Amino acid sequence: QAESQATPHSLDARSSSMENAKDYNRQAKWIQDFEKSVGKKQMQVLEITTESVKNRVKKVKNWTSPGNDQLHGFWLKYLTSLHEVLAKQLNEILQNGQIDKWLTAGKTYLIQKDAPKGTTPGNYNTGTLVLSQKHWNYI
Repeated sequence: QAESQATPHSLDARSSSMENAKDYNRQAKWIQDFEKSVGKKQMQVLEITTESVKNRVKKVKNWTSPGNDQLHGFWLKYLTSLHEVLAKQLNEILQNGQIDKWLTAGKTYLIQKDAPKGTTPGNYNTGTLVLSQKHWNYI
């Protein structure tokens, strides 16, 4: 199996195609057919309850490396006064559609799968520490 290599020419071609905005026929029949078949459904309103936060943080490990908030899982579990506040803040994010960058940023580490296989790129998993990762996976 041949592995594709990016060449300066291919990178230039991709770059120029991304930079040049093209118009398309918004009235094309296939687009109208697709919209009819899918329909225009409203997204279901989702509300995160204090109880759902409480149940979710039970599954968080106590002393693993914390995310950008520097808050260990232990404290998320046992500072129960945080559960209501977290639920409220997560609901505000869902309603407003805006989220601060710090909440979704994290540190990514490469974790070697099998030491005898050495340092080949395929021999690593990534691990990212993000406060919101577990919460957003839940949502």
